Amino acid sequence: MNQDNPRVRLDLKADVTYERQGGEEYMTGTVEVIRGDVEPIGGRRFEVARGRVTFTGGPPKAALLDVEAIYKNPQATVTVGVTGPLSSPDIRLSSKPPMDDAQIAMLIATGRTELKPGGGGVASGTGSSKGLATVGGLVATNLFKSVIQDKLPLDTVALDSSEVQAGKYVADGKVYVGYTRRFDAQTDQGENLNEVRVEYQISPRWTFESRYGDAQSGGASLIWSKDY
Repeated sequence: MNQDNPRVRLDLKADVTYERQGGEEYMTGTVEVIRGDVEPIGGRRFEVARGRVTFTGGPPKAALLDVEAIYKNPQATVTVGVTGPLSSPDIRLSSKPPMDDAQIAMLIATGRTELKPGGGGVASGTGSSKGLATVGGLVATNLFKSVIQDKLPLDTVALDSSEVQAGKYVADGKVYVGYTRRFDAQTDQGENLNEVRVEYQISPRWTFESRYGDAQSGGASLIWSKDY
């Protein structure tokens, strides 16, 4: 099975029965991963060391998971274990050398263990195949949302295939400090690979914003806004 967003490349062994009744989908059986990898963010390749999806006779979303994936970074090797129902899986993180969950999540999101500017980083088919693709996408989306967004001590986290954004409000919410890591930045054209943004809420209508990055590209602006 192959999927591009997030990127999923899996060789599967399946024994599954698929049924469609009154617009509802039902699946029974098991799917095992022979080999493969998942890349939820550009450059973050997780090798699936163990993977098994058990369909319980209900819709694809009711599947049970038993997955172990490994991400190797120069700073650490991270293991993510996922077990239980797809709707609310139990996700466990570990690493060598040992780090806490927040550090591991930061490493997955940005390629580093703390937010700093600079430095290095970060179709149609049969009913059955559609069901497997749905499960594959849900596994990746739920897994990495939980791993990254829910475990970081941040107020905002946004991830897609081209960049990761993370930030936190300080000073009673009047100041926002954000970090952006662009995986497809064209540094030869002056685009920042790593960028820090600061926003200061001067008043309900006036905001000062500034940004600066490792390509020495940046700027500042004073913004007036009004709600209608």
